[in-house]
Amino acid sequence: MNNRLNNKRGSITVLLLLFLSTFLLVIIIFAEAAAVKAARTYSDGVLDLAGRSILSEYDRNLKDDYGIFGIITDKDTVEQKMRYYAKESFRRNNGVMNFFHMSVNEIKADLSPYALTNLDLLEEQIIDYMKFRITVEGLNALALLDKLPVLNRWSEIETENKDDGELIKREPRTLKNKKVIKRLPSYELGDNREEFILLPNLDGLSNITGNGLYLNLYLLKKFRHRLDSPEWQDTFFVNEVEYILFGSFSDESNYKRTKMTLTALRTGINTAHIYSDTSKRKAVITAATLLTPGPEAAATQIALAGAWATAEAINDVKRLEKGGKVPLIKTEDDWVISLDHVLEEIIEPAVEDPDSEKGLSYENYLFLLLCMTDREKKLVGIMNLIQLNMKGNYYEDFLMSRCYSGVDYQCILERKNGRILPPGLRLGQFKASHVY
Repeated sequence: MNNRLNNKRGSITVLLLLFLSTFLLVIIIFAEAAAVKAARTYSDGVLDLAGRSILSEYDRNLKDDYGIFGIITDKDTVEQKMRYYAKESFRRNNGVMNFFHMSVNEIKADLSPYALTNLDLLEEQIIDYMKFRITVEGLNALALLDKLPVLNRWSEIETENKDDGELIKREPRTLKNKKVIKRLPSYELGDNREEFILLPNLDGLSNITGNGLYLNLYLLKKFRHRLDSPEWQDTFFVNEVEYILFGSFSDESNYKRTKMTLTALRTGINTAHIYSDTSKRKAVITAATLLTPGPEAAATQIALAGAWATAEAINDVKRLEKGGKVPLIKTEDDWVISLDHVLEEIIEPAVEDPDSEKGLSYENYLFLLLCMTDREKKLVGIMNLIQLNMKGNYYEDFLMSRCYSGVDYQCILERKNGRILPPGLRLGQFKASHVY
């Protein structure tokens, strides 16, 4: 009887032990699952902080001068820093309990999708920067032209040196260093052309609104032109906006091309004014009839109108060169050169007339030319100028191709104290992207 009772009690004890061990195992499994979940959350936070730390090392000079966020680095450096930041975060400190005992097995970084030589990424940063600076809501093309004069930053062509009172003015420059030229982004992108466009593509007038507008205003804000203050000394080229337009490595060449383009543009507009103005049209017809009576008078009319419009355009450009203004669409009162002067082959110098403050300045006309210029050409030119100026002002080895606006990474971590799990389940793979 006692043996049966003892056997029954022994069976109950074994059964309870089995239930208890099973219960404990379930608790351990749930605890381990919770630990894995917590370890993953913790690791995500650590790696996110490491990625943000990488982005926090953006180049301050690039940001301050051009409003562009970019880290100057390479793949190996980013991987080393990510590993360092992660290890330091996982490191066990004295007196602090470490529940996870995480370690870094492998880190791989990829910067290639975020190279700032990517035109779309560069433009996106420029647009974001300009959206914080200006408001263009409600402006259409015509309203914008009326507001353009407020974009002028300096009205004087020359300024006084505070030390000796002498006038200072930078001389035009030419980039001749073949090694520097071949490292420019334009060459790395295979866009090493020097285009001369007498009249830019009018399809580009769509650039007067939206993102094109932001890009053009950015160019005028961040890069100097012929009539900007000579105190702006920290640029390689004197005529940077002109370089954007025509792409020559010579300041003088770019300015000559700009003058020719402005003259051609003004000639076309002036010709339209001559034919739309009754008195001027009659004067041209009369002069042509007197010079070449008969059928040849029609061809002479065209030649006279063209010569008159060109003479007025040359005068317009002279006025712009002196810091004056020229209306885009002229009226009778705005016209300066008479047909008699053209017939006598005399072109008047720029005249300071009472209406000289009415119209668009040289910078405003550059804005119009930028609106007619190819987007890719402008962005490539921006990259070239940034690289040249950063080399000259800060880092001799600066390259836009080493600037990145973000990083992708893959990381494999191991939880050292997860002994209950097989080795393969103690590993965790993490992928993320960090972008400005």
